[in-house]
This record gives sequence, C-alpha cells and structure tokens, in this order.
Amino acid sequence: MKRSTPGLDPKDILRHAMAFQHSARRLAEKRPGDDDIWPLFAHPYMVLVALSAELYLKCTHCIDSTETPWGHPLDILYADLPALRRNRIAFHWEKLNSQPELVRRRAQLAAQGMHIPDDLPTVLRDCGNAFEVVRYIYEHPNGTKFYGIDTLPEAVRQTIIEIHPDLAALSFPGIKKLGP
Repeated sequence: MKRSTPGLDPKDILRHAMAFQHSARRLAEKRPGDDDIWPLFAHPYMVLVALSAELYLKCTHCIDSTETPWGHPLDILYADLPALRRNRIAFHWEKLNSQPELVRRRAQLAAQGMHIPDDLPTVLRDCGNAFEVVRYIYEHPNGTKFYGIDTLPEAVRQTIIEIHPDLAALSFPGIKKLGP
C-alpha cells in the first residue's frame, strides 16, 4: 500500500472498528424464527465483518507507524505489518478458530465436500477482497469466498489490546459495555 493518511489517532480507528464489529455480531445473533430470513442478513453481515477487520488492521498500522494505509485488501494490510504483529494476529486467529463449534462447522462442511482452509495466509489470499466483492455480490454471485474472515476482527482486536492494554477499556459515550 503506497498511500496513507498520517496523524490519525488509533483510538478513533479502534472505536470505529468496534462499532462495525459489534453491529456484525448483533446482525448475526440468532433469534427464534430467523432461519428463514438469515439469507437476507448474510451479505450485510459479511460486509460489516470485512470492514471491521480492515479497520482493526489499519489501527494496528497506525499504532506501529502513525500512518494509516489506504485500500481494502485484507491480505495486503496484513502482509504489510511487521512479522511480530502478523504472528500475534495468526496466533489469536488460530486460537479462535480452534473453538469446538468452529471445528465442528468445518468438519460438517468437509463432509459435504467443501474444504475450508485452516491457515490465515490462505484465508486472506482467498478472501482478502471480501469487503469489495460482497458489497457488489450481484455482479459476481459465485465469485466470492468468505470463510475464516469472521474471526479475524477479534483476532486483530486482541492483538491491539496486547500492544495497548489501556485500550481494552475503550468505550462509547452513553454505552455501558459492548463486550469483547
């Protein structure tokens, strides 16, 4: 990424990322009777998740260099981070993806003949443009992959909190707690 915006406050980027991540979580909450309407929410959920991942990655860049890169490709935003940051993000991503529910889901998909990669570099290579592609899914309805991205925002958020534990308490005025 060549262009960037200097001088942004990482707290502002983090707060913005948290808002999109929380919105995606709310959208994904299952309520009785939602099974029939989930397809209506799937693409907006994917856009919110991909955007929150992008913003968390940009926040990490801003913390490390005080510059925030332009662009949406998650694979490039990730690859341009120092190795130490990439390793910590991958560690958290792997930990999140080893949760029994996600392991079961991957096994169910594998039983249906769908192989879901379980390494972050492959996921980012295959799905790194999700934010751009899913927004216009009607143009290429079969050209989008979105697997493994849903845990990326939290993995990057946890890495940011490791860098700056004081940011764990970041909140929104008038809102008691968003949760992790």
